[in-house]
Amino acid sequence: MKLKPQLQALVSAALKILVAEDLLPEIDLPEINIDRTRQKEHGDFSCNIAMLLVKHARCTSRDLANMIVDRLPASGIVNKVELAGPGFINFFLTDEPLYQVVRDVISEGSEFGRTDIGAGQKVIVEFVSANPTGPLHVGHG
Repeated sequence: MKLKPQLQALVSAALKILVAEDLLPEIDLPEINIDRTRQKEHGDFSCNIAMLLVKHARCTSRDLANMIVDRLPASGIVNKVELAGPGFINFFLTDEPLYQVVRDVISEGSEFGRTDIGAGQKVIVEFVSANPTGPLHVGHG
């Protein structure tokens, strides 16, 4: 279960509603970046889309973020959404995504985490002995 694409889909749905309500013009939307927060009190993930779109809106980035939050579809993975600063949208997740990972581990057993990406291809793994007193550079190879 990939969380970032799910959160991107929620934000995208809210933006489509804002366009339909003529609160945002129909434009090519920038990529919706969902990032992990650095501090737990800011939630699990954060989005800055309101600050990227403010030049197209007829309001402040914080007001735009508030309109986005008000139009987010309900989701079983989002517990709470808060605004921060000039227009960051902070997502606090439920425990459901964690429970889903545990269910996946149990159901897949020893196959959990296995992949066939690169199957049959040879790879070279090199060891680099780095000098701990200086920066690493290509000459260390």
